[in-house]
Amino acid sequence: MTAKEREPVVLIAGASRGIGAGVARALAGRGCSLMLAARSRGDLARLAEELKPGGTHAGWVAIDATEASACEEMVRQTVETYGRLDVLVCSAGALNVTRLVEASDDDILASLALNLMVPMRLSRAAARVMSPQRSGRIIYIGSIFGEVSAPRYSLYSAAKAGIVGLTKSLALELAADNVQVNAVAPGQVRTEMIAPALERFGEERIARDIPSGRIAEPDEIARVVEFLVLDAPAAMTGSVLTVDGGFVCR
Repeated sequence: MTAKEREPVVLIAGASRGIGAGVARALAGRGCSLMLAARSRGDLARLAEELKPGGTHAGWVAIDATEASACEEMVRQTVETYGRLDVLVCSAGALNVTRLVEASDDDILASLALNLMVPMRLSRAAARVMSPQRSGRIIYIGSIFGEVSAPRYSLYSAAKAGIVGLTKSLALELAADNVQVNAVAPGQVRTEMIAPALERFGEERIARDIPSGRIAEPDEIARVVEFLVLDAPAAMTGSVLTVDGGFVCR
């Protein structure tokens, strides 16, 4: 990596909590300059303040990523603040647990909008910056439920399977421009997304289905993203890294 790439400018969408916040903390510890994006202004401001004592510059933009122009605006503000964009991390997402036969069109469109359309729009905007500079990395937070699934996960699984396809296809499109595209597919991670399941079934019941016997922590996923941002070789593109305690190996 060049000196410029060792301290990249990273836009993190969905940075206010969970895996996205974990990624921000991990990359701050490695000297990255950050642009944090999410809906919650308060959470973003608190995270940016938390990162300051370590010397990290963390700008932030409170925005609804599903709005038509939001993704272009995130990229625009990043480039305006730092003069470039080296890495995009797409961590925004939501789980809608419902049977497909009971889902309305609005339910389907909302799931696809946040879990698939936002990463596509962000990638399009980022690629328009990265391709001309002939360098960049795009990283998606997918899910093992893009490969396997569960009852009432049709909306979520369909979108996350789309992330797998997007990763592989966009990697081919951008390879000649020296832009790497990869994804991380977590299993059960201790975030707000699984809080209802924890409350309903209990941690012991959920962990029983995981060969490692425990739920992953957000910082464990963040360390894999950190590798993809800073340490993965340039030849690594189009990969989906599973981090699930062995769940899909069963």
